[in-house]
Amino acid sequence: NINDGGNNLSLKIVGIGVSTIIDPNGDTKIFNITNIGRLVLENFKIDITDFTTATLECIDVSEANDNLVIINNITIVGDGTNGYGIEVNSDNCKIEGCNISSVNIGINVLGNDSTVQENAVSSCNSYGIQIKGDNNSLYDNESDGNSVGIFFDTADYNQINGNYIEGNTLNGIHLVGSDYNALNNNYCIGNDSNTANPQAGIYIDSDSNENTISINTSINNNNAGAGTLGYGIYIGNADCDKNIVHSNKVSGNDFSWKDIGTNTQMEYICSTGQDIQDAIDSIAGKSHLIKIIGSFAVSTTININGGGTYIIEGEGDASVLTLVGDISCFNITSTAFCHIKNLKIDATSIISNQKEIFNIIEASNNRILIEEIVITGDGTNGLCFYIESDEIIIRNCYMSNVNGGVHIDGGSYQITEGNIIHDCPGNGIYSTGGNHSIFINNTVYNIDGFGLSFHSGSYLEISTNITYNATNFSGIKIDIITDSVINGNVSYGNSSGAGLNIVASLRNTISNNITYNNNDGIVIFNVCNYNTISGNVCNNNSQSDPVGIELNTNCDNNNIVGNICSDNITTGGGTGYGIKIDAGCDNNKISSNILTGNDTNLLDNGTGTIRYYTQAEIDANTYTQAEVDGLDHDHFPNPNGNANEQHLTAAQVAALHSIYVDTKKGYCLADISFSTGATEESGYIKLNAINEDCVATFWVDPSVDATEDIVFTFLFRSIIADATISFTRFVAANKTDGTEGFAFNVDGGTGFNMTSITTNNFNQIEYTLAAANFDSEDQIIIFMRLSEGSREIRFHSCGITWTRA
Repeated sequence: NINDGGNNLSLKIVGIGVSTIIDPNGDTKIFNITNIGRLVLENFKIDITDFTTATLECIDVSEANDNLVIINNITIVGDGTNGYGIEVNSDNCKIEGCNISSVNIGINVLGNDSTVQENAVSSCNSYGIQIKGDNNSLYDNESDGNSVGIFFDTADYNQINGNYIEGNTLNGIHLVGSDYNALNNNYCIGNDSNTANPQAGIYIDSDSNENTISINTSINNNNAGAGTLGYGIYIGNADCDKNIVHSNKVSGNDFSWKDIGTNTQMEYICSTGQDIQDAIDSIAGKSHLIKIIGSFAVSTTININGGGTYIIEGEGDASVLTLVGDISCFNITSTAFCHIKNLKIDATSIISNQKEIFNIIEASNNRILIEEIVITGDGTNGLCFYIESDEIIIRNCYMSNVNGGVHIDGGSYQITEGNIIHDCPGNGIYSTGGNHSIFINNTVYNIDGFGLSFHSGSYLEISTNITYNATNFSGIKIDIITDSVINGNVSYGNSSGAGLNIVASLRNTISNNITYNNNDGIVIFNVCNYNTISGNVCNNNSQSDPVGIELNTNCDNNNIVGNICSDNITTGGGTGYGIKIDAGCDNNKISSNILTGNDTNLLDNGTGTIRYYTQAEIDANTYTQAEVDGLDHDHFPNPNGNANEQHLTAAQVAALHSIYVDTKKGYCLADISFSTGATEESGYIKLNAINEDCVATFWVDPSVDATEDIVFTFLFRSIIADATISFTRFVAANKTDGTEGFAFNVDGGTGFNMTSITTNNFNQIEYTLAAANFDSEDQIIIFMRLSEGSREIRFHSCGITWTRA
């Protein structure tokens, strides 16, 4: 009994190591510490193998005034069943460097504010260390071969750091009814059990809340009992609330994780395919982050089917999932939201050409985002993405040497954006039955099938894609598609088909596409009606009977306007055409197209075609009297030159042109865009190669005075100082009022130079369109083309000035 009677003495009891042995030879408490100013017990051994009472304390610290008690380098050995090595009932105690084995509980802390550090506790019948107080610190202890390594019972605000817990037969660290504890950098290894109940390296149990479990290692904790319920980290009750689990290394357990708690903030670190599956199963219907670290084999398909929110994130090139066998990597069937990003998949083991690497059939059509995934195959087999759900986004993925890239079978509001797909024997992107979906900025090349193929859909946007070297079919195929926009795509080098092939499709806008070096440019075939084909560039398509733009087989009421078709010349027999309308195609309109250098610029075998002649055709008198008879005044844009045919005298026309109203000016900005290789940058259109275009489009304001000039002012900068820069101007105009039916090319290509250009200074190009009887909503299009290389021109705006009526 250590009791100084309240005199606040300082006492130190020291042995000379394990050769100093205290042996009670029976159930005798060795030290009962109740009242002392300061106490140190140090450097001796206690043998309690003769204890017969499980709860009898070898050293009992119950210091009445919570004065400091230090227990250092004490060895305690028991019989394997009985005795508590050290029990601390008071506060402010330090237990350091002790070695305790074969007792019931090695260290039992019931008080607060104590430190348990660098102790070795082993082979205890119940707990290596038990904590039932608050604000205690456990650092760098070893607890092995016990039933439970470290047990917390209604213990709060404790710090548990750097402990090594191995080979215990139930749990490594176990919390019951304990809150606000921090478990960091602990090692829970090989705590194997054989029970019917769940066991874990770290077990958060029964009303344990707001604990933080971080940067721990929990590996090879397995349970040989019924159900093999061994976990790396286990949150085992729904009344465990708001615990935080992150940055832990968990592997080699029966199951890596299980979270039955509420509002857990959990980050799963996965280094195997089974880890990923365990994380998904643990999350179930909740929401958590799954991090994939390192590269590893995946031999079983990962199923995302718990209805929760799953964020699965790799480390880019450092995270490679290598499939083993003919399996899918991810099968997604039930999720509130799923985001998978930034990893690589090696699919060379797949031997079925249509085996889905990502199989996405989400039952409730909830959103799924997959981005920055790299997939490589064996050159023949595997389909990267198979999709049967709404709201699926495939973005910025890279797919090569597989059978096909993206296959969509129905669904709406999907986005396929920014992907690169190449060297596939199948199709790059294929969509059937889709609605209200977007396909933009994809690059597809070296494909045996179609680059991009769309079948039976509506309200699609197919824009700014690039496809080339589709060796057996067309670059882009549009089949039974309605009310969609096909805009700004580039399709070239597709030697066996067209750059763009439109079949049985209605009411689509096909605009600003560039097709070259294909067999054909744009082929519109088999009951394609009410489409607008405008602003496309179809050049240098060759082989047998090439066409720039063709209407073929019952294609009616289409409008072909403002396209450039040039140098479509046969190399394999037959004739090359700029625009070709075949027999059986009725009531189509042709206007404002630039047709040059083709074997035949225009062939019209259709019926009822409304052809709006160009100024050059009128000037060259290429139309016949039969074509002129019966036409209204506005069919021709040159009233002075054709007054007789248009039933007005030259004097009448001159009188109309002389009308002038002096009124204030109107001003606006044109819409500017680009074509033929130019690019849109932040705040400007960049031209840096020969024949690149900045395009300005203006719809005539309702207030315009039709008898006055319209002035266009282009504002640009040159990034290279130059005495002279050469441009070419193309101007087209289109009367959109169907009652007038009048359109023309104002300027088919005028070259001019700008001189004394200094670096980065703003310069102006001004063009005046003389009075031409424009009305509200008539369209004027101006192409400003760079006519020389080794330059960088930045067009910032185009302003329009006119006189108000």
